[in-house]
Formats: sequence, structure tokens, C-alpha cells
Amino acid sequence: MKQILIMLATMLILACLASEVAACPNCKNAVAQSGGESMSAGFAWSIALLLGVPASIIAGWIIALRRMLRHGWLQNP
Repeated sequence: MKQILIMLATMLILACLASEVAACPNCKNAVAQSGGESMSAGFAWSIALLLGVPASIIAGWIIALRRMLRHGWLQNP
């Protein structure tokens, strides 16, 4: 458990310290031509949603399975 917490803390620190990442050439050119801020915010939100939805679905399944195991609705293998 301690190793997981250390890994999560390290990932959080690295995410906070990261600077802007170079986008693919088409996205980079589109943002440069449009003037940028609103389009780059749109790209950031779309990426966050695309990564967040599968993660929340997986987390929901894990929580449901743990509850089922805890209440005895499933047998522990």
C-alpha cells in the first residue's frame, strides 16, 4: 500500500510540474491559426473527458465487485 501511495504522489507531483506538451502538427497549427486560448482549452477538456470516462467506468466496476464480494453475493475465488 505504501508503494502505491508513493507512486501516486510522484505522478501527482510530475503532473503539476509539467509544462505544455507539444501537440500533433495538425492540432498545433490549428491552435496557432485561431489565436489559441479557447481552442487549446477545448482540446484539454476533450482529452480529460476521453481519459476520465473509461477510468470512471472501470472504477465503478471495481467498486461494485468489491461490494458484491463483501456482502457475499459473489464467492471469493
